[in-house]
Amino acid sequence: MRRRILTAALAATLAVAGLAGCQSNVGVAARVDGHRITESSVNNYLESSGVDKTLASQASAQGQQISAPRSQVLQTLIQEQVFRKALAEQGVHPSASDLANVHDQAAASVMQTQLTGSALDTALDKRLPAFGIKSSFRPTLLRTQQLEYLFLKKVGDQAQAALTKADIPVSVSPRYGAWDPKTLSLGTEAVLPSFVTPQPTPGAGS
Repeated sequence: MRRRILTAALAATLAVAGLAGCQSNVGVAARVDGHRITESSVNNYLESSGVDKTLASQASAQGQQISAPRSQVLQTLIQEQVFRKALAEQGVHPSASDLANVHDQAAASVMQTQLTGSALDTALDKRLPAFGIKSSFRPTLLRTQQLEYLFLKKVGDQAQAALTKADIPVSVSPRYGAWDPKTLSLGTEAVLPSFVTPQPTPGAGS
């Protein structure tokens, strides 16, 4: 009888522990090496109106589908943490001023735009809402690209090897699909045209 009581107590303890584990993930969109990205932080950057219908129609005419704003925001937030932690593995801990100093270089290299300075910021502020994302997301988007730029500048052609070696754990809520560590993206067939300028029709000149 005592053994059965102990077994029942153990089962109850495990059940409570499991429940606690589930509750700890409530409201969590993703985790990057222990860093929590909450659903509320994602929601804060979303426009209630969603993707602009004209933009969606243009993308559809080009055989493209715009990624859900929610997924695009989360993907960027995850990338920000991945690059920050990958840089830390290289002994690099960039400050806010370090990132600001490569504002234009990162835009040219990662975003591949010729816009610089305030012109780029203004263009993003105007463009992001069309994708269903608030303009307040612009600093996060640029910061992520600046971190990526510094990481690529540090490791050069060894980027994939450096990321593999860093082995940064990423877990994502099932509602967003799976995280692909090779492409640093959420698994989806949808694509997102450039935030700055409309993506050209396939086969058209740049």
